[in-house]
Amino acid sequence: MSTDEMLTRFLKSRQAAGASDRTLRWYRSLIGQFVTWLAGQEEQRIDVDTMEAYLVHLRTGKPLASASIASAARAIRTFFNFCVAKKLLDSNPMNEIRLMKVEPHEPRRATREEVDILLREIPVSDWIGLRDYLIIHVLLYRDWE
Repeated sequence: MSTDEMLTRFLKSRQAAGASDRTLRWYRSLIGQFVTWLAGQEEQRIDVDTMEAYLVHLRTGKPLASASIASAARAIRTFFNFCVAKKLLDSNPMNEIRLMKVEPHEPRRATREEVDILLREIPVSDWIGLRDYLIIHVLLYRDWE
């Protein structure tokens, strides 16, 4: 069975299990990129060496962020787990590859000027508006005072 056929079977299985359209697009995109890359290789084996070569390709071709590479690796690992469970592959080569841990990044905080603009937009003519104003003021200004 070709990797394209394996991917089609995997996506149908995920759809039958109730995966959202967004999840299916995520799998199709990330695993599809791997399948396309694999088709361009001289030897189209699915083994640890091939998977390591693909991860190197992700880091060096058009370099991706570590989180994007980890995301692709998770999708491919899930795909291969499915293939092993359905006896389409003997083993999952991704289980032998240790990925770097991706540190979460802190989101950008609003500036004081942005908070001031937000607070000016809250109507304080009734008690609900005043309550909302005070809650936001306490939550967002506590670190600046």
